[in-house]
Amino acid sequence: MSTAGTPLREPDDWARDMVAIATRQDRDSFLRIYDHFMPRLCLYLRGTGAQEAIAEELSQDAMLRLWQHA
Repeated sequence: MSTAGTPLREPDDWARDMVAIATRQDRDSFLRIYDHFMPRLCLYLRGTGAQEAIAEELSQDAMLRLWQHA
């Protein structure tokens, strides 16, 4: 996934997406958050020394928890 050419989103946009996930289980909002934060979270975890597979698994777990508990 490439974010080149996509406009930057404001924090209020992310907050609206979180509310939409929490109140309506809005899949489009979740996918926007997932597409933006998943690769960044994986990269961050890799930077802390986590192996690629572990970073991926932890990131997936975090996204799942977001979906289930937003």
